[in-house]
Amino acid sequence: MWKFEAISGGEDRIRAIGFMSGTSLDGVDAAGIVTDGDRVIETGPSVFIPYSTDDQAVLSEALKAAQLIEGRDDQAPVFQIASQVVFDRHIEAFDAIRGQNTDWVNGCSLIGFHGQTVVHKPDIRFTYQVGSPRSLADALGIPVVGDLRLNDVKSGGEGAPLVPAYHGAVAHHLSVEAPVVFVNIGGVANITSVETDLLAFDTGPGNALIDDWVRRHDRGRMDEGGKLGLEGKVEEGLVREFLANSFFDERPPKSLDRDSFTLEAITELSLEDGCATLAAMTGAAIAKSERWMRDKPGTWILLGGGRKNQAIVSALQSRVSGRVIVAEEIQTNTAKFRLDGDMLEAQAFAYLAVRSVKGLPITFPGTTGVDAPLTGGALFTPSR
Repeated sequence: MWKFEAISGGEDRIRAIGFMSGTSLDGVDAAGIVTDGDRVIETGPSVFIPYSTDDQAVLSEALKAAQLIEGRDDQAPVFQIASQVVFDRHIEAFDAIRGQNTDWVNGCSLIGFHGQTVVHKPDIRFTYQVGSPRSLADALGIPVVGDLRLNDVKSGGEGAPLVPAYHGAVAHHLSVEAPVVFVNIGGVANITSVETDLLAFDTGPGNALIDDWVRRHDRGRMDEGGKLGLEGKVEEGLVREFLANSFFDERPPKSLDRDSFTLEAITELSLEDGCATLAAMTGAAIAKSERWMRDKPGTWILLGGGRKNQAIVSALQSRVSGRVIVAEEIQTNTAKFRLDGDMLEAQAFAYLAVRSVKGLPITFPGTTGVDAPLTGGALFTPSR
């Protein structure tokens, strides 16, 4: 199984907190870990702070505006307002996680900050996340590592997914049949196959289209548990047309923007049939990723909000070899490490922050397509 080269000094442990706000626009995850930049020694407290409906409206406007630019525009009012929303929720998340375990957080010496992606276009070497790591460092009085995608994209990589480095470290804690494939189903779905080398790429839509479809019908923010999808009928012809998209024949690494796929094909379906068909598309796209793996997976580990959508889970189970299991059902080999399907990405950004300050690689040829393992991120120290 793939593993990092040992770090000289190896016991140089750092307590870090990672923040993640993903493409589904549901809110901010915050989670702590202890790591030496190689091993994940301990997982710490975690918390989720949802974006309000007004927050989501602001961020959606920023998403729309960002499609029209090809360079950072931090001074534009729409991005400044969005950045303030991101900042406020991150401060709220930090306060909540500190309230949960004050002693643990008081020992934190580093923050990993992803920001909120509003546009990701690696083909023109451009990615833009709103949210100010410098403001966050000043407010918290703790160094913050941000801009974690930027160096990879500028160096010709896809800039995504970033979490595979953490998946590779986590895999050593798990008592499951190898090879292991981590499946993160957020707004966009992506996989990491942990073999001799890391292989990772975006597979297709995750929850984003289903969320958009449910909102279009004024039935809430998501298909809770996949209930609507389980009530509907899958239009298999539309699934086949979806899988004919040229993206699925592109050799990885490859990545997607949240809006790379649309609802156009299902507009004539009922709410339930649309949810069922979109869930089948997500599951089928993930299953199609197996064609690029050297060995057949022994275990598919489901992470992210989509693991709670039983329509997606069923669609995947019916299409792949190997065991499909949600993260929380997995046994780990140490009491200090807990696999949390909601918080693994936030933990990953804490881990990447530590690797960044140590000058260690965070992206790899098999994950983003860069020519060689590459470090990244920028360190922002408090001004006071």
